[in-house]
Amino acid sequence: MKRLKTLFTCILLGAMLLPATGCANTEPKAAHPDGYVEYSALLAHDWSAALDALNLSEDEMMSGGRLGKGVWDTGKQVEYCGADLGVRLYTWTNEPDYVVFQGFSYQTFLSSDLHEAAQVISTIAKQITEAQGNANDYKGLRDITRIADMSVEEIEELLKKNQNRGGSKVNAWALGFLDTQEGQKLQNWVKENSQRYRGEPLDLPQFILKMTVHFAETPYLELKYELASLDHQGLIAQQ
Repeated sequence: MKRLKTLFTCILLGAMLLPATGCANTEPKAAHPDGYVEYSALLAHDWSAALDALNLSEDEMMSGGRLGKGVWDTGKQVEYCGADLGVRLYTWTNEPDYVVFQGFSYQTFLSSDLHEAAQVISTIAKQITEAQGNANDYKGLRDITRIADMSVEEIEELLKKNQNRGGSKVNAWALGFLDTQEGQKLQNWVKENSQRYRGEPLDLPQFILKMTVHFAETPYLELKYELASLDHQGLIAQQ
């Protein structure tokens, strides 16, 4: 797989020029929610060092069985495209003595008014697409339907059709490869321990974004930014 040379650096530099929040017509549009640049810069760093840089502590965050291993709730809320999103952090915990910052997510329960929920989903999908291009194909799982290509009415119909049936709809974007000292260290560890995993290690960790709409009576939206270290976790960029 070809490396996307310098793309990750360009993403960070470009995002730093954008305002932190909001999608109002009177303001320049933010490519990603508030905190994106700060969290992205710490990916693959040692977890304790990342916490120090973020001025957070494990004692201040909820963790454990309720959220799952390696999932940390910061308690922070950010506003993005008309939705209030909670912020969670994720650790990569394959070894007790090698715990690194693996990703972060923004999530929220949307309105039970499905038309209103569809409007928010559409706005966010189009906002990300404008900044990052079209959603990519998963390896082995094509994103046949891009949410950004759907009208608000089509998204509303999708929500109605799947209401209370469970399941989800995912679109994903390949944001680049983590060509940093920390990223290379993480990937070297994966290569040295590749016999433990299914799939071939990538040359560098791939930085990806997955936007997931969970179907329920009240739709649940998640934007998860994370590192993938194996080929089957990666994405195939659109031509």
